[in-house]
Amino acid sequence: MDEQQERAYQEKIAAQLQGFAAKIDELKAKADQAKAEAKVKYAKQIEDLRVKQESARQKLQKLKEAGGGAWGDLKRGLDAAVEDLNAALHDALSRFKEKEKEEEFASQQPDSPGGRET
Repeated sequence: MDEQQERAYQEKIAAQLQGFAAKIDELKAKADQAKAEAKVKYAKQIEDLRVKQESARQKLQKLKEAGGGAWGDLKRGLDAAVEDLNAALHDALSRFKEKEKEEEFASQQPDSPGGRET
């Protein structure tokens, strides 16, 4: 990879990490509005995402500082970290959406145990 390709790759990864950060912030805002028991679960997922995000950010920084021979190895590690963060983010988004649907359904149901108001 020449210097221009390396720079383009670094910029692409930096943009991806910024996009991930925005999505994590969005999840945090939704979690802050969730019910108490869900908040705890969401907080753990968000913390896990932040750890993965920071790991990828650090790998990108090391890649920017790396010289020729180490660049390929660091790139593979960064690619794996970004893939891991992306998968974890998609999983968290799916769980949030699923929980929102459950809460919406529950809010539309009558309060009585039998399912009908008497």
